[in-house]
Amino acid sequence: MTNLDSHSHGQAAAEGLRALYAKRKMERMEKAYGRQVILFLLAHPLLAAAMRISPLIPTAHAFGTFALGMYWLLRGKNPDRVIPLMGYIVGSEILWRGTGARIPWEFAKYSLCALALVALVRFSLLRSASKAPLVYFLLLTPSILVMPSFDRQLISFNLSGPVALALTTAFLSTRRLDGALFKRLLLSTLAPLIGLAGLATFSTVTTANIQFGASSRVTSAGIGPNQASAALGLGALLAFFYLMVDRRHKWLRWLLLGAGLWLGAQSALTFSRGGLMTFFGAIAAGSFFLLQDRRSRGAMVIRSAFAALFIIYLLFPALNAFTGGAMADRFSSTHLTGRDKIIQGDLLAFQENPLLGTGPGGSRPYHALVFRASSAHTEYSRVLAEHGSAGLLALLILFGISAGRALRRAPPESKAFAAAMTTWALLYMLHSAMRLSAPAFLFGLGGVLLFLEEPLLFRRPARGPIQPGFVPGPGGTWQKPLTSDPALPQPTVARARLDRP
Repeated sequence: MTNLDSHSHGQAAAEGLRALYAKRKMERMEKAYGRQVILFLLAHPLLAAAMRISPLIPTAHAFGTFALGMYWLLRGKNPDRVIPLMGYIVGSEILWRGTGARIPWEFAKYSLCALALVALVRFSLLRSASKAPLVYFLLLTPSILVMPSFDRQLISFNLSGPVALALTTAFLSTRRLDGALFKRLLLSTLAPLIGLAGLATFSTVTTANIQFGASSRVTSAGIGPNQASAALGLGALLAFFYLMVDRRHKWLRWLLLGAGLWLGAQSALTFSRGGLMTFFGAIAAGSFFLLQDRRSRGAMVIRSAFAALFIIYLLFPALNAFTGGAMADRFSSTHLTGRDKIIQGDLLAFQENPLLGTGPGGSRPYHALVFRASSAHTEYSRVLAEHGSAGLLALLILFGISAGRALRRAPPESKAFAAAMTTWALLYMLHSAMRLSAPAFLFGLGGVLLFLEEPLLFRRPARGPIQPGFVPGPGGTWQKPLTSDPALPQPTVARARLDRP
């Protein structure tokens, strides 16, 4: 054997050792990631329990979370870091309210507004941001002039949601999510919702003789059932999305599957139907686009069928037996609990005040004429009643943004995520107006383009040779990236190779 042959064999051996070392290092990192995720998720039921001990704990948690986001924006170089934290604020909102945090009622919406605005200004994103959501909000402001007197609380209660939607949508319209950031977003939003589920489950199993009816504060941890149901349903949606994007951690997927089923079951036990309605509506909207991809269709149909059989023949009968048959009665009822009458009052207010409406909060007397004096539960009729024709234009802009997302060119998984997030937000506004910050944030997320380094769990890899600068496209093909802006993250050959057969 010549010296040259010996040198070649030595190089090959060295490369083999380096590859083996890199593989083992990657395995250790993957295991560490899984452990960190588990600890992060399991810490939140304990944190939620601690919040019940003293209101100072949720107060410090709320202000500390917001302060951390501002620090990252003011001292950091990348605004993407704050997106998972904004999701964390959304997931923590109902936990803060339910444990008595000494913060403004709309603190989560104010926090989203502040973080989005600072990000837009600090990183000079206003020029590239979508202007439509800002116009949507501006059309709602003239109605303040017709209020009998300036009422800060009424303005905050009715307009903090729309302004949060406008600013977060404008900010997120400038961002692109890769797989790692997308996973952090899902887990960050999900973690405090698991804490909420822990409180609700503890309350359920430790209370004797629960009286199940139209809704149950016991099974929602003493928090408003409508909002708890929606938050728990959102947690189930996020858990199932994580199942689709994480291909590497099988046991973690099983854990998230269990968490998703748990959150969905607890949402049902609140006896408020809105949480599951928004969940299934979002799932249906996302599935519509995933089913258009031939690589996803077969496996998705099979998995969905198994999930449906499990829910229909195992989970629902168990919950119905636990509630003494009350759950079947509740979810088979078509009674709208007065929401239809409130909408009638809103339409009456719009007829009498067609130009600028009654002003924020001015629809309550009209609700009393047909039902009782209460705040609006449907955002669309509220906007008509309290903002008049200007509100009608604002709604047309909102629906136009939603339709544009469905028509744009994007990978199937990106369109599915956009459809699910947008649908969840629109359905929530249908039954609970904008009482939480979640619809504002999720509507903004619907405008984000999603580029995953790996295919979805039930999606076959793209066929054919990798071409520089191309990304996986529909039908198992490769296509050009959808953005040509060099300032935005671009799918690269290194990312695409992970999908290679």
